[in-house]
Amino acid sequence: MKRQVIFAALMAILCAMSVSCSKGSNDDDIVVTRINAHKIEYSIDDTPQTALIGNRRGLYNFMEDMVFLAQRGHRIIVQSENRSKSPSKDVESYNTRSRKNAINWCVKMHEAGYTVELTYDESAKTYHCRASK
Repeated sequence: MKRQVIFAALMAILCAMSVSCSKGSNDDDIVVTRINAHKIEYSIDDTPQTALIGNRRGLYNFMEDMVFLAQRGHRIIVQSENRSKSPSKDVESYNTRSRKNAINWCVKMHEAGYTVELTYDESAKTYHCRASK
């Protein structure tokens, strides 16, 4: 119940923020910078945020809650803990119409050590996922 209340409050804040943000602007990225067993640290518009998580599927649940922002033109970026300082190169990409498949692919690639990015193309109704080292 506590987790639901926390996520409901988080979603209300994010909804308010997404209404005030311009669609498609790079300043509107949701960037996850750190994940541990109890919380996810991320930023929206360079403003640090924290989401508490209560189980092993924390990143999946977080992305499921954030995907509506991707549908409004925001990018969701989950940075790898061991990302290199050199310019990243595209390693793999995945496109799907299924929200669930997009989230599963991003979580799997992040767990494999990649930085992942999730966007949504409204005209094609397609989620675009990209993984880079």
